Amino acid sequence: MRKARAPKDLIDYVAELEERIKKLETSPRLSSASIDVGYLALRGGDLIVLNANGEPTMQILHGSLPQIIMHPDYGANAYQASIFSWENPDDNSGVLQLCIEQEQDGSQDGGKLLLMNVATYLSHQPASGNEVYIRLQNEQVRVKGKWEANYNDSMAGLVCGSASVAAGFGSYAYTYPTPIAAGTMVPVVQMVNTAGALAGCLTAMSNTGWTYTWASGTLAKTINYWCFRI
Repeated sequence: MRKARAPKDLIDYVAELEERIKKLETSPRLSSASIDVGYLALRGGDLIVLNANGEPTMQILHGSLPQIIMHPDYGANAYQASIFSWENPDDNSGVLQLCIEQEQDGSQDGGKLLLMNVATYLSHQPASGNEVYIRLQNEQVRVKGKWEANYNDSMAGLVCGSASVAAGFGSYAYTYPTPIAAGTMVPVVQMVNTAGALAGCLTAMSNTGWTYTWASGTLAKTINYWCFRI
């Protein structure tokens, strides 16, 4: 027995097309597609990438403060990496900021790189505590913070600190926390003697330490040192 397939009615085609358009409008998504030419335009919308659990892993947000937010982990104390741009009101130039934020409210809590037309900042700004940074501007370098005393590393570029010498001694010997592996450590040493001026100098220096000796005076003293590697 032969059967002939009856064609759909025009109304059926229109209803099917309306249903497909409705799904596309309510659930817009890109499946396995590519854009070979032209561009994908999002007018007044954001691009959000979700993981298998429906949690955002990356967001590209629009607006006057365009922003890219990356979520590498989740939890009560989770953090997010953020890249955003804003306009510097001082010279109307664009500013780019990369920073670590608390995922809960987007507040700054960690490292920050700030690129401006007038200056560049490399900063660490915790949620609680003081900010420390290095600023490069107008052929000048500004450092906010303090140097770490007696930094322990064989490739240290700088080892600095201060030591108290009890009364009765005529020299002070310092040993680096870790012997310096390469280059030459150059110590710059200053002695503080409240009883008056004394003659003193370095009598030994190497990549394992140095010795500072003074001619006379047996009262307590303070030795300040700044040792850099060349």
